[in-house]
Parts: sequence; C-alpha cells; structure tokens
Amino acid sequence: MDLAKAHELVDTDLYKALVERIGFAKRIIDERNAVIHGELTVKRGERPSFRSNKLTLDLSSNDLAALVQKIDCASLGLITAHTDFMDAVYKARAAGRNSPT
Repeated sequence: MDLAKAHELVDTDLYKALVERIGFAKRIIDERNAVIHGELTVKRGERPSFRSNKLTLDLSSNDLAALVQKIDCASLGLITAHTDFMDAVYKARAAGRNSPT
C-alpha cells in the first residue's frame, strides 16, 4: 500500500488487481495447508478427509486436482499482477511522480 501511495497508484486498476490476487491467494492457503500439513483420514465408503488446526476438507481425487488448479491459477495470477504493478511503479519513478521515503 505504501508503494502504491508513494507513486499515486492506489486508484489504478493495476493496484486493485494486485490486491484482488493477493486476497484470492490468501483464501486458498488454508485449503492447501490442510492437505499438505493436515492429518489424512480414510474411512471405507467415504471421501478422504484432511484436517488441520483451522479446517477440515472432504476431498475426492477430482477435488484435489481442482485445488491444484486453483493454486496454479493463484500463483500465475499473483505473479502477473505483481509484475504489471511494479512496471507501473518503475514508469511512475521514471516520470518523476513521487518516490518512496
């Protein structure tokens, strides 16, 4: 936020896209952590269950594949939004619009 303020980028679509992508990434972190760090329970006739301190997920293999896709999408989207935003910061610096203190 400080960088966006310093270069007058807070109200731009690039900054808003970056904030949105950060939010999306944060929302799937708990799901990912439940699978990676959680406890796996398998009961006959039921979906496998992953449990962490924060969350319990009942996931089929298709659900796990969908989670992997969400993680990939979040990573790519975050990298793209960050790169686009930083490009705008560099352009603002080159144009002489404010600078971080």
